[in-house]
Amino acid sequence: MTSQEPPAADASPPPTAQQKQQPKWNPRPGGLTARVRAALWYLVVHHATVGVLCSLVISIPLAVFKYQLALNDEGALALTSFNGVAESLVQTVENAFQAGRYGPSMVAAYYMTANGTITQSQWSALTYYGGYFSVISSNFLSFVYQHVTADTLASWRQFMLDHTKDSSGAEVIDTTRTDFYYVSHITNMTQNKAVLGYMASTDEQHRRPLIETVATSGAPACSNRLTLATSNVAQSAVIVLAPIFRNESSGALTKTRTGSMVAAAGVGLPVQDVLTTALSLYYVNPNIDIFLLDEGANSTGSQYLGHYSPTYNATLDLYNNFMNFTESDVLALPYDYRYIADISPLDRPWRVVVLGRPGYANGVRTDFPLRLLFISLTEPAFAIAFHAAMWAIHRLYNVAMRRRSSAASGTWPGARPLAYIGGGGRSHRGSAVAERRGQAPPAAS
Repeated sequence: MTSQEPPAADASPPPTAQQKQQPKWNPRPGGLTARVRAALWYLVVHHATVGVLCSLVISIPLAVFKYQLALNDEGALALTSFNGVAESLVQTVENAFQAGRYGPSMVAAYYMTANGTITQSQWSALTYYGGYFSVISSNFLSFVYQHVTADTLASWRQFMLDHTKDSSGAEVIDTTRTDFYYVSHITNMTQNKAVLGYMASTDEQHRRPLIETVATSGAPACSNRLTLATSNVAQSAVIVLAPIFRNESSGALTKTRTGSMVAAAGVGLPVQDVLTTALSLYYVNPNIDIFLLDEGANSTGSQYLGHYSPTYNATLDLYNNFMNFTESDVLALPYDYRYIADISPLDRPWRVVVLGRPGYANGVRTDFPLRLLFISLTEPAFAIAFHAAMWAIHRLYNVAMRRRSSAASGTWPGARPLAYIGGGGRSHRGSAVAERRGQAPPAAS
């Protein structure tokens, strides 16, 4: 029997198949530090894992940043679009009231045509068929204030009796006044008959200061906020007056300031009706509210004139009376966007405030930021899927290799020996496997 020497004590077991597949690192003396070399070696061995982590750390925050950037850009575009719409609305409002500047001049021209002797029926026909200033305000009240002096007081009283059919005239005739202006001509006689004979000079707060202004300046002027007696609903209104003078030399009526003012032609503009008539012809986003304020009305600096809302706004229903509204009250209303512009269509400092209600921004936004976020996240998603597939394939390959190695050694459950069975000679395949394992080939039987 041949004796065999025992293996050396420091002999290491043979390397496995997985260890054979891994590259070997042979550090060079005098190279990088050990820690740097170890880090580089880790990157070489685990480059797939490092690649996935870098893709997640960089791509996902970058995708979120792109989404936020697109969202901000869309908000800026929505604000620009809102400002453009608001500018158009402000221009529409200004044009609507700008017509009030020409209305009194046309009414004065009709009155002067007959040198002040035009009858009510003739004047009504002229103003009705003449289309005297614009479709925006053609249905609103127009009138003439006629001057009454001591010489014409008797004729005025007779005028009142002829038109009011009130023998006493206690409500409208003030026998203590001999110098005043009264309403001598009106449009829509059936609706506005009660206004005939109204003594405008008795209104110390609104109409009398306006009459004194046009008489002194000789130019048309606009009143501050007042209430028209002919309004069907309670709403604020303004009056625009144009003076009519009598030339002392020729006795003819003229718009030029020569002599005394004998009359004033005017137009009453209900602010709410003007806003509704003008803006209803223009498409307005349903989430927009338009407010009109008089900035020079009183000591507070602003006074509510009217507003227009194309659709129902529950927030505004909380206020039963807007007459006490100021600019601070309007600016305190909730909004997404706001646009403020100053206008002066009737030579008064007015301000238009356009509010985009809460939810206006959502109505103009698109799904582009979300689509951009989804597209940006596809890169890390594909990277994760690719590396997961590679990891699964590598794992399946390792399992298959272990099965093959175990089957070759006969240790895998259910594996058949690879040695030749039933023959007298030696199995060449078994010899090859034994040689690879470092053992002597099996002896021939």
